Amino acid sequence: MHLQSVGAMMAIPWGMFVVITSATALMPPGALARILAWSVAVVGMGFSALLLQVYFHSKAPIYKYLGILGAAAVLLGGMAGQTIYDRETLQFWMAHSRMSYSAVVPSQPAGGVSDAATLEFVPGTHVDLRRSLGFRNAREGGGTTYCLAPVMDTASAETNQVRFWAVGTDCCEPAWGFRCGAARNPGARSGVVVRNVAGSAHASLMYSMFRKGTQQAAAMYQLGTPDENPIFVRWSEDAFAEVSQGLGMAVVWVVVLSLLYLTVSIFLAGWLHWRTGQKRQDWQRAQPTYGSFASRMA
Repeated sequence: MHLQSVGAMMAIPWGMFVVITSATALMPPGALARILAWSVAVVGMGFSALLLQVYFHSKAPIYKYLGILGAAAVLLGGMAGQTIYDRETLQFWMAHSRMSYSAVVPSQPAGGVSDAATLEFVPGTHVDLRRSLGFRNAREGGGTTYCLAPVMDTASAETNQVRFWAVGTDCCEPAWGFRCGAARNPGARSGVVVRNVAGSAHASLMYSMFRKGTQQAAAMYQLGTPDENPIFVRWSEDAFAEVSQGLGMAVVWVVVLSLLYLTVSIFLAGWLHWRTGQKRQDWQRAQPTYGSFASRMA
């Protein structure tokens, strides 16, 4: 019975965490899919409430612990899943549904490829590492450094007109040392487009910071930015392969967090069972003292 109690307090909340994290993290962005994902969390919370209701009638501590641990698993699983979805999964699904363009000329207007998921530039395109900028806004972007460097060819270098920017976070100094993605690889000339994704707070913040960074970089290096909406890319050796790995990264995060939560669940189950046993033993030890005192009084 002891082993069964510990096993239940470990396995049930952990299973709820895994299911809810997986559902909220990996389901595609369609309305029906997201409703289904969050319905799993609602069911989990309802099950936890039911366990607590059983405890109020039976007074068995295991139902109280299962209800509390289950509710915590639902909340933490939903938060973890939503974070993974926002940072990894949503980007993958959005990129998966968009076009890939090749032979892109960086000195040509960017509007023709504004719907791209990935871009492959013409030979001779490079990231201008001499005119990079590390932009930081403590009020909006926290302590993150948003890095930008112009994507240039011979024509854009002659006119100082920039339509495409290589970007990254925490991979540069304020005005030098741009090392984001494959920017230092001479053979790399493709990029994964970084866009403002509706419904993603993370993507919206990054896009906003990069837009502000381009204004500072253009003023600092006297660059022209003829396109109202410049295109930002994560410079890559193989942008299409990088997009395809996005869902894999989300799965990796789900697995890692599930293993960590398993460790926490084992510890909590053992500790709660031990605490319950200790309280029972203390109560049992107190009885003879009370009984002998009552006998003497009699």
